[in-house]
Amino acid sequence: MRRTALLLATGLLIQGCESPSDLPLVFPAAGDVRVLAYLDEDGDGRRGDFDSPLAGLPVEVRFWNSLGTVDQGVTDANGELTLVRIGVGAMRLDPVPSFIGDTLVVVEGADNPFTVRPDTTVVLTVGLSYPTVPLAGVAALPVGRRVFSSGIALNSRENFGDGEVHLRLGSTALRATRVDRVGVSAGDSVRIVGRTRLVEGQMTLDSARIIVLSGAVALVQPQDVSTAEAASAAGGSLGAGLVRVQEALITGVRTVGPNRVVTMSDGSGPVEMVVRDYLQIDGTLLIPGTTVVRGAGLLRPTPGGGGASWQLFPRNASDLSLRAAPPPSGG
Repeated sequence: MRRTALLLATGLLIQGCESPSDLPLVFPAAGDVRVLAYLDEDGDGRRGDFDSPLAGLPVEVRFWNSLGTVDQGVTDANGELTLVRIGVGAMRLDPVPSFIGDTLVVVEGADNPFTVRPDTTVVLTVGLSYPTVPLAGVAALPVGRRVFSSGIALNSRENFGDGEVHLRLGSTALRATRVDRVGVSAGDSVRIVGRTRLVEGQMTLDSARIIVLSGAVALVQPQDVSTAEAASAAGGSLGAGLVRVQEALITGVRTVGPNRVVTMSDGSGPVEMVVRDYLQIDGTLLIPGTTVVRGAGLLRPTPGGGGASWQLFPRNASDLSLRAAPPPSGG
C-alpha cells in the first residue's frame, strides 16, 4: 500500500471522493521495477550455475535519501517480483533488514540510486549469501550458523571413505562433516560453506559444500609430533590437523566394526590410531610388537572423550610404514 503522503504529492485526487483514503494513487508518469533475487551458494559474489532463486525476500523501494516507502513486495518462488507504476525519479531498493538478520549478507545489490523513467522497467538483481569468516574465526561462532570459509584441503573426500574433509590455513585446522560429493584432493585451495556444529566439544562445519578454487596449490606435509602430543593434539592446538609419529611400538589392537584401533607409543605415551578396512593394510602386521616406522594421519577427538583425547586417522596406505617384530632368537 503506497502511503497517503505520496498520494497527496501527485496532486491528482479523483473528484467526488470524500477523503484521501478513498482515493487510488495515480502517478502522472510512472515506471516499473523488476527484482531478480538469488542466493549466492558458492560464495563468488555473482549469479552463477551453483546459485538458486531466493524466494520470500521482502524488499522496499524508497525515493533516494528518503525514509518513506514508495512500494514494497516479496519475491515469488522464482525469486522474482515486479512493482508496477511506482512513479519516476531517483530511488533505492533495500532488502528488509529483519529477513537478512545476522545470517545473511548482501553480496550483489541494486544499483542504488537507480532512476525510474516513465513507461520503462528497471531490472534489479539482488544477491544474498552467507557471511565469510576466516578459518581461525569459525570456532568462536555460535552453533548453527551457516558461513563460508576457505583453506587448503588436507585429504581427498572421495578416497577418505566417510564424507569428511579437513582444511588448514596457517596454524588453524578445521574438520568438515557430511561434505557433498566433490572431486577434492589434498593440497587443493578450496572455499567451503557449512553450518557450525560441535562434535565432541570441537567446532566443525557440517552439511558442507566444497568449491575447489585451484587444484594442487600446496604440498601438504604432516607435522612431526610425539605419540603423547598426538593423543592430546598438543593440548588441542593441533586438533583436526595432519600429524605424523615415528618409531612407535604397537602395544595393543582391538576391532571396532570393520576397522582396527591400534594403540602405539614412542615412549612418550600412548595414542590410538584408527586403521579403516578400506586402507587395505596387511592385518598380519597390525599386531603387538610391530613398529610403526611412520604413521601420518588426521587428528579427531576420541568418541566419548569430551575432546580430552584424540585419535590418529591415516588417509591412505601410504601414510603408514610398518616394520614387523624380529622373530625370537633360538635358545
